[in-house]
Amino acid sequence: LAQYYKGQSSLEAAEAIGVTVEKTTAEINAKLQTGGQITGKVTSASTKAALEGIEICPSATSGNLYGQCATTNASGEYTITGLATGEYKVEFYSNNGANFVTQYYNAKPTSTQANAVSVTAGATTSGINAAMVVGAKISGKVTAAATKAPLDAVQVCASSTTGGLGG
Repeated sequence: LAQYYKGQSSLEAAEAIGVTVEKTTAEINAKLQTGGQITGKVTSASTKAALEGIEICPSATSGNLYGQCATTNASGEYTITGLATGEYKVEFYSNNGANFVTQYYNAKPTSTQANAVSVTAGATTSGINAAMVVGAKISGKVTAAATKAPLDAVQVCASSTTGGLGG
């Protein structure tokens, strides 16, 4: 686990260290604790095949984001390490160009609906799996109203009626 001087978990709680130019400040030691882990497997909901290249990111339910994510290997497995004890929302999304719908643990569409995952420093929380669903597609043609000529370089966006931005 990341820590600050004298075993503190935040910069605000850390003790300041006085240093002098051209002198060594000795005995500034640390005993790092092993963080918790989240492990699981990601598959296709339709084919049950393992999915490689799916990104998995935890964020603490206390509102602090956690910066380390993991990517599934060829077997669809992942491990996220170095987590502090707490509750996390876990997001699964396609970062490899595949058309899979972003989801949160346990098959929830938003982080507010996601089931929290409990993590204990030094322990592994396993079985945080996901079955990814292929996303829908919208297609069409954009033309000029007056001439009906096709237009290119027009950006088309979809917005969910529930407030989420589509692809």
